[in-house]
Amino acid sequence: MLCQLHIEHFTIIDRVTVSFDHGMTVFTGETGAGKSILLDALGLVMGDRGDTKLIRHDKVQLDISAQFQLTSTTAAQQWLIEQQLAEDSGECLLRRTLNDKGRSLAYINGKPCTLQQLKQLGSLLVHIHGQHEHHALLKPTVQRQRLDAFAKAETLATQVAETFTQWQQQQHLLATLQQKKTDQQAKQALLRYQLDELEQLELATDELEQLHQQQQKLQHMQQLIETCAQACQQLQEADIALLPQLTQVHQALQQITRVDQELQPLQQMTQEAMVNLQEVYHELQRYQNRLEPDPEALQKTEQRLAKIYEVARKHRIEPTVLAHHQQALQRQLTQFDGLDQQIAALKMSSENAYQQYATLAQQLHQQREKAAKKLAPKVIQFMEKLGMQGGQFTIQIDTTNEPTIHGMDQVQFLVSTNPGQPLQPMRDIVSGGELSRLSLALQVLTAEQQPTPTLIFDEVDVGIGGGTAEIVGQLLHQLGEHCQILCVTHLPQVAALGDHHIHVQKHKQQDSTTATVATLSREQRIQEIARMLGGVKITAQTLAHAEEMIKSSSPTT
Repeated sequence: MLCQLHIEHFTIIDRVTVSFDHGMTVFTGETGAGKSILLDALGLVMGDRGDTKLIRHDKVQLDISAQFQLTSTTAAQQWLIEQQLAEDSGECLLRRTLNDKGRSLAYINGKPCTLQQLKQLGSLLVHIHGQHEHHALLKPTVQRQRLDAFAKAETLATQVAETFTQWQQQQHLLATLQQKKTDQQAKQALLRYQLDELEQLELATDELEQLHQQQQKLQHMQQLIETCAQACQQLQEADIALLPQLTQVHQALQQITRVDQELQPLQQMTQEAMVNLQEVYHELQRYQNRLEPDPEALQKTEQRLAKIYEVARKHRIEPTVLAHHQQALQRQLTQFDGLDQQIAALKMSSENAYQQYATLAQQLHQQREKAAKKLAPKVIQFMEKLGMQGGQFTIQIDTTNEPTIHGMDQVQFLVSTNPGQPLQPMRDIVSGGELSRLSLALQVLTAEQQPTPTLIFDEVDVGIGGGTAEIVGQLLHQLGEHCQILCVTHLPQVAALGDHHIHVQKHKQQDSTTATVATLSREQRIQEIARMLGGVKITAQTLAHAEEMIKSSSPTT
């Protein structure tokens, strides 16, 4: 419940503190006095968008605070606990400042907060029914919202919207990935062809180098044979072969060494040289024996090399990097495989998201159907009270197969304001006065279902008068027995039914205009209601009428 509202330097208000109580509080004043200023200030402290034009012309900063009394069971108290902003006293203080530089600061229980937090908490504390809502009622969107509010299905409607958004996001991403796959399918096919070609080549590690060596050997086979034969001949078989001559040198050194041991190292060196040359000779013979011209092997080697070079040319790379190129192609194809996996996983996730959405949408449909059956007869009862005897009202809910963010229902209010008149969409037949009364009936019925402790009705009785106005006041007064009602009104019939009465008055001076706010006593209420009844000239008869209205409105006034 709103306990107190403190305002400094807001539009034409300099400084004012207003206290509130349980029940129904009415706000009255001359036309243009600024009755809605208090509600505008309250909206600002609850997170509405600020504007430097709201600062009083001769000041540099506005400051608004609102104090609420909470119970432990309210959604607001639970929100404060979750945000670690709760006070042990069960009270809640909201504060908002705005300076002429456009800088806005917000506080909850003295702790800085964001405007989003202020707005979230404000929506749990106060619900405002605006003076233009009867025009909005012609819109199917508003009709659906009213039905959801009566059905207490707003949380479920939010869940439906969230799951729909998630499903849509996944559908969009899925379409993007599928288009990406389509766009890259040609590239994928080319990569697969290129990779298949490389895999069929089966190029082994170091094969290219080995093939070059083998080619060189096979191409120069005859030269190798002749060279080996010539070397063997020079080592052993020629007249002046190396090995026989070295043997003679070794023998000579062996004889000399018997005379002079100093030459023994030379004799050992010649011995080792002989052994090494003999080993060279034998190895050359063995190598020569293995050598044999092989034109067929040379042809196969050259064909293999030609194939490798041909593939390298097709891929526009050097033959030496074919293996690395093959690995790179494999990595690119793996990425395509990953895209397929992503698409498959996203398809499953999207299907699950849609199933969740469909389940919630069906639950919402059922709640709407159930609420519509309860709401329609209640509206008809209100129509009888509000001067539309014999009128009919029903809520048509058409299920569509087209998913939307609001579920799979199309909600439409159908009304007949005169006996015998067929039910038609509200926008087609309702007059301005009838629309105002229907809107008020729906607002009151919706408010009864609201968990919000404070409800504000801002001139919702526009277009209503006479006995109907008194009934409107009675409806609001009855509603005030369950929650706190703040009502801006221009009707004396409504004002007389208030439990508390606040008067707003504008004072014009030579260089400034100021609005004052006062809580009226019983005598002051009589004067104010008499003014509302009689205009400028207030007679004794008007005063008596006003007193009688207040006396008959409530035994406690």
